[in-house]
Amino acid sequence: MSNLLTRPQENVDFSVVKQEPYTLLNPNGRVPTIVDPNTNITLWESGAIIEYLIETYDKEEKLSISSFPEKHHLRQFLHFQASGQGPYFGQAVWFAKFHPEDLPSAKERYVEQTVRVLSVLDKLLEGKEYLVGNKCTYADIAFVNWNATAENVILKSDWDEKVEKKYPNFVAWHRRVTERPIIKDENVDFSVVKQEPYTLLNPNGRVPTIVDPNTNITLWESGAIIEYLIETYDKEEKLSISSFPEKHHLRQFLHFQGSGQGPYFGQAVWFAKYHPEDLPSAKERYVEQTVRVLSVLDKLLEGKEYLVGNKCTYADIAFVNWNAAAENVILKPDWDEKVEKKYPNFVAWHRRVTERPIIKDVLQRQAAGR
Repeated sequence: MSNLLTRPQENVDFSVVKQEPYTLLNPNGRVPTIVDPNTNITLWESGAIIEYLIETYDKEEKLSISSFPEKHHLRQFLHFQASGQGPYFGQAVWFAKFHPEDLPSAKERYVEQTVRVLSVLDKLLEGKEYLVGNKCTYADIAFVNWNATAENVILKSDWDEKVEKKYPNFVAWHRRVTERPIIKDENVDFSVVKQEPYTLLNPNGRVPTIVDPNTNITLWESGAIIEYLIETYDKEEKLSISSFPEKHHLRQFLHFQGSGQGPYFGQAVWFAKYHPEDLPSAKERYVEQTVRVLSVLDKLLEGKEYLVGNKCTYADIAFVNWNAAAENVILKPDWDEKVEKKYPNFVAWHRRVTERPIIKDVLQRQAAGR
């Protein structure tokens, strides 16, 4: 994206991202990170970086669309990429190449999820050249790297059979984008989310989805929904901050939740409760990743009550459900030993946010409905 917007960048040796000085810029120890000398902002999380670069440098809208509802649909697909594509494709690569034990059923799970995501994109692209509007935008470009990984690594031996022959809309779009020179509140019965009429609203077959009768917009992907609700209805900034750089830091944490917390915690629950085969090493992997994310949050919260600013914002609230799942499901027998005693900043913040009356009420109703 920096290339497309003609911004300077440098490649980072992956061996240094887990140690200082890199972790002083990005406590999560991942790439990418940007330090923009023009505005003196440091940001990590791909989605937040993309939104910042677009808002700051794409004044001519070469890669974006500012009109309603396209602006929100672009964000919807950016969040879908971060939480629905990247994590699953990443786990497919992990179990195919890096996991210390050969686990055929785990590999099969993530191959199936990779194909499922491609099928969703194929359906969304029916009759269209690009995801939003009639031009290539940052939403399309965000999918490029992992789509290429699906073709060249995850599904390399089965690409023709599983993708080329079955998903022509996706394949045409993937080729179209990669040929560009520089790239080269309603409860839903979960049994109905995989079928029409729900999939007419959300082709990904997941919750949540909103249909706002005030503006006639339909949106899926939690992060895009949150950004839309904040921008449309939080005019008094009860849960947000519009000043610079806080606005971008809020988005950074929203993307971190969508791509760094939810997917790993979700897989921890999957292998603990739903996977048809008991795979101790897979369960251990996601327990370790859960604890790692909590440790990152603990470090980020040192000396602070909330993630951004001096108040509870949508960034804090976005983490609530999966943090509760970590306490009550993933790490239930080990919570005191692995979390309470080791990460006091995280624990205090988690309690502070979940004790807010309306959040406490929602969590209690969710628990009662299980």
